Amino acid sequence: MFAHQRAAVEAIDDKDVGAGIKAAFRYFDGEDVPQGSISAQAFIVFCVMKPYIDESFRDFEKSVESGKEGARRRWERNSPPIPPFNHPVGVFREAEAEAEAEAEAETEAETEAETSPSNEGEGERAGARKHPRFLPPTVEQVAEYVKQRGSAVDPQGFIDFYAAKGWLIGKTPMKDWKAACRNAEGWERWTKPVNAPKAGAQPRPENDERAKADMERLRKRMKLELSKP
Repeated sequence: MFAHQRAAVEAIDDKDVGAGIKAAFRYFDGEDVPQGSISAQAFIVFCVMKPYIDESFRDFEKSVESGKEGARRRWERNSPPIPPFNHPVGVFREAEAEAEAEAEAETEAETEAETSPSNEGEGERAGARKHPRFLPPTVEQVAEYVKQRGSAVDPQGFIDFYAAKGWLIGKTPMKDWKAACRNAEGWERWTKPVNAPKAGAQPRPENDERAKADMERLRKRMKLELSKP
């Protein structure tokens, strides 16, 4: 404190000085010190100490902000730049189609479960929803669905492909074969040309000779059988 402030405090009774100092400690801890809460002499002592407490608060806040700014600058200076993330380009079309089929099948199954009425079964709580059991389609069912859509999917090829996988899409059991069939329309296997005989190819002569010999042996056997009594 300055000399004239000390002189002002010296003129106050020790009891009021002690009350003023205690009020200053309460203010430092965050409490309010209204003027009427202490005597006028004690409040003078408190007002003498209050500016120094406020100044210490401001100095502390400045040091905190300065520390934050210094830490931020050090972090920006020492941290390497983050490289941009490049998404990989998929190259396995059938795997992507299976993933899409799985997502679509799950979405349709969830929609069906939400819209279907709830049933109460043995060992189940009332109102629990049950997913219908998946039944693999027949070749006829797939052929009929492919015909309706005008699709290039081969029904038997579709059946054989998923039957060999245990009717799994990835690791998830299939829930909707129609959704899987729609996604299979993008497979390249349906657009690959089938091996066919070359144009203008002639039958091999040895094949014709073998067929004639077989027919001749068949005629002789029939004559032998008919000549028996």
